[in-house]
Amino acid sequence: MSSRANEVTFTFGLGTSCMPHRVNPMPTSRYLSGSVGFSRLPLGPPSGRLHDMAGHILIVDDDVIFRTLAAELLVSQGFDVLDEAADGLAALAAVAGRCPDGILLDISLPGSDGFALAPSLAAACPDAKIVLISAGIDYVPAEVLETCAASAFLPKQELAVADLRALLAA
Repeated sequence: MSSRANEVTFTFGLGTSCMPHRVNPMPTSRYLSGSVGFSRLPLGPPSGRLHDMAGHILIVDDDVIFRTLAAELLVSQGFDVLDEAADGLAALAAVAGRCPDGILLDISLPGSDGFALAPSLAAACPDAKIVLISAGIDYVPAEVLETCAASAFLPKQELAVADLRALLAA
């Protein structure tokens, strides 16, 4: 990861450095700004309403790079990343200790997919809002969301521009 004035760049691939993987990342400055994915994060202080509403979030995705970038984005929006999990078993273990307020749950996971895992997570943490995410699917019908106990669906490509507060409070 390299930084220049008001800009943060992440490099990935062969022969390049990879941003360190962190849970509950703490920005070095008071305000985190930069690029997450291909969307630009707003510069400057977060809005005042974020100080009142810190949600504890579990990120469940088998892609460590996506989990890291999603965690950075969530922290920049005032959320607390409670934990991260790469598969269903790790997600169930994470909620056994403490229930999050919200869960970002990838549909395509090794083993049980997100559709199959969501009801188990909802049973373990009935107050948690589950938001299904996917890079390969653009739409999930409301009936399917209801059947698997999810509150909402969000394509991964829209994560940086979505109103996560509204989705995780749905």
